[in-house]
Amino acid sequence: LFIQASGQHYLFRILGICNRSSPHVEIVRSILSILKNLARQAAVVAGDSEVAVLTDVIQRFRDKSDIFALSSALLEGFLNSNPQLYSTYLTNENTRRLGGIIQQCRTTTSHLQDVLK
Repeated sequence: LFIQASGQHYLFRILGICNRSSPHVEIVRSILSILKNLARQAAVVAGDSEVAVLTDVIQRFRDKSDIFALSSALLEGFLNSNPQLYSTYLTNENTRRLGGIIQQCRTTTSHLQDVLK
């Protein structure tokens, strides 16, 4: 019923306006969990705007491992389930943004490995 009423689009809208304040971080966590559960049970319809929101969330919360993991998994699932969306997503801007995130993750991993030695 939630999917039929396009409720997921409202969740994505809220995700798009959340910032890094503590209350918003909790809202983001809750919405991502809801979307994850919806994606398991039904075909969550995701288009360009939803994928753009998830990319923003990944970039904005890259230091919050749980949010990073949930939003990355959702993005991957949406892109893998829709070849047209995947090909549309492969822009220079998105490649650059995700490349920067990957580089930062590598740097953080390297620092953690140094600390653990």
